[in-house]
Amino acid sequence: MSALLCRRNPELEVELRHHADRVPLVTTTWAGACVHVDDFSGIAMRPDDPLAHACFGSRAFARAGLGDLVIGRCGPLDDYLAYLELQLGLGPSSYLEIRDQRCGAANLFDAILEDERAQLEIAGWAGKRGGRVALHPYMGHARAWRLAASLDRICGSTVMMLAPPPSLTALVNNRSWFAELVGLALGPEFALYGHTASDLNELVERVARLADHAEVIAVRLCDSASGAGLIRIEASLGRRGYELRSRLAAWIAEVGWTRASPALSVERWETNVLASPSAQVWIPNLVEGPPVIDGIFDQQFDPHDPGVFVGSGISQMPAAISDSIAEKTLALSRVLQELGYIGRCSFDTIVCGETLEGATLRFVECNGRWGGTSSPMVLVHRLFKNHSSVNWTAGALTIATRPSFSELVRALGDRLYRRDGRGWVILNNPACLTAVGTIDVITVGRDQSQAEDRQRIVRESIRERFG
Repeated sequence: MSALLCRRNPELEVELRHHADRVPLVTTTWAGACVHVDDFSGIAMRPDDPLAHACFGSRAFARAGLGDLVIGRCGPLDDYLAYLELQLGLGPSSYLEIRDQRCGAANLFDAILEDERAQLEIAGWAGKRGGRVALHPYMGHARAWRLAASLDRICGSTVMMLAPPPSLTALVNNRSWFAELVGLALGPEFALYGHTASDLNELVERVARLADHAEVIAVRLCDSASGAGLIRIEASLGRRGYELRSRLAAWIAEVGWTRASPALSVERWETNVLASPSAQVWIPNLVEGPPVIDGIFDQQFDPHDPGVFVGSGISQMPAAISDSIAEKTLALSRVLQELGYIGRCSFDTIVCGETLEGATLRFVECNGRWGGTSSPMVLVHRLFKNHSSVNWTAGALTIATRPSFSELVRALGDRLYRRDGRGWVILNNPACLTAVGTIDVITVGRDQSQAEDRQRIVRESIRERFG
């Protein structure tokens, strides 16, 4: 399988050889220090989207260990760093804020190299750690690898990479390529039914063709995330040529897609979805052993916009479905590992049917990066030594009045989890709070039902306090 994919994508073998000196032999227990940089420019999103390009950077603290360095544009985070160290007993890790905006909001990697102050601070930090440093980015796109090479001089040694090579990163995060992989590795019945389109004419034709086989057609940017590059088309519109063309042309202009971008994905929108489990995986260096499935989680989506992810919790799927997901996830992960993938990865699925008994399973997307489930998962793991030993769920809390992080901490009071085991609310990714009024909240409980119910309790309590 991997040989076939390398023949179809010869750049994979070229990059694997070229980047071999930056791949640690041991990734699961990396002994050095890490630089965490969550640059989202490898994901197709609007350049001015604050969620991706400024806010989500503070997610990196969920995985940043003792002595690690997080670099971002998240604004001052002193209160959050104190919370991690004093309340949760984690860290301390360091934070370096990049203020230089010359490279644009979306390009954090290049901004680091334009900031002389930042380079001096990185050099000082690396010197204190003996120069044994790895870059652990949100995802391993080309700018991440270029930054690692540039940091060699700053850090005084070869900076290792805890991420897949750039071409493989781009492929696994492309929905169309992933559908091809699923079809080859598992069979076409486990992939989404759909096509690709490379221009507006082809897009209109593909949507019209699917209108005879689907109630709703989904058109997506192949390399986007979290519903940001999605439009849903009713089958009836798919049969009205002029109106369909106008609608699609307007959407293309809105999301900034061009013919130089990856081809668009045109899919049948499944309407009988019972659940959307996601399998979280760590793929180590091939010499370390097989991929590790960290867990399977049920994803939650906005009831007003089912394409937008809002949280996740430990899966409640029957054992037969979970076992099937795990078995097939391992098969897909092994192929990626043979292609040179290392690091965090997840596979999103949908379970379709009238009931769970006899339901069908489809793999819809590979997230070759850290995300909204893996980040809270690893934070829970660090706090409880095993994320599977506690019932927990993660969601996004929206607060219209945008309080400061310290105000939110005071409002939650004794409900906040402490390192002595008291409390049941854990806060994560605070940079979104002042920017757009949201923060990630993890709740734990004696069972999964209580953990989920406590999400509602927190929302209602904060609404009463802040409006």
